[in-house]
Amino acid sequence: MTAYVTAAEIRAEFDVLANTTTYPTTMLEGFVTRFESVAERARGVAYRRRTGTVSKRARAYRTTTVPWVQDVTIDALSVNEAAFSAEALANLYPVDDEGVLGGGSWCPGDRLVIEATHGFTAPPEGIVDACMEFVRFHALARVNAQPRNVISYTDDSGYTFRESTADWKAGRYTGIRVVDDAINAETDYRLPV
Repeated sequence: MTAYVTAAEIRAEFDVLANTTTYPTTMLEGFVTRFESVAERARGVAYRRRTGTVSKRARAYRTTTVPWVQDVTIDALSVNEAAFSAEALANLYPVDDEGVLGGGSWCPGDRLVIEATHGFTAPPEGIVDACMEFVRFHALARVNAQPRNVISYTDDSGYTFRESTADWKAGRYTGIRVVDDAINAETDYRLPV
């Protein structure tokens, strides 16, 4: 699986990050991975194809919920440790857009283990742009040895930026305004708890 954006693409976008000694690829990739986690948690969807496994007790006859909502493919399912056949898997279907899966042959109380592939085939352009901004911000902050929780900084090119603090309840997932605005512009797929 490929990341949202590569270190080379980030360097092409931001000349200030071109020095591979000062801004090593591993550093930039680490920030990309951190952003992926934040963005996907904030919107409740994988912005690139991912695999996941959930183990749970069935609460209803023939239907259950899964924690994934975007382009879900059930790869394997077992009920009380008995694996579904390929034919039985083909009979499963999404009931709605809130992660409800139907067509199974289980009863309330059965132990289900569901393996699935889910998520977008490629992240939306706004998420890619937000990822690059997130990486730029954190790379410059680390290399310039800025104190923790800095909200105003000047990058190597002389531009000054002012950011806020993170507040998940207020939709400020990173505290970086341009990044949070881009995340909030995307559809919210979070399921009701």
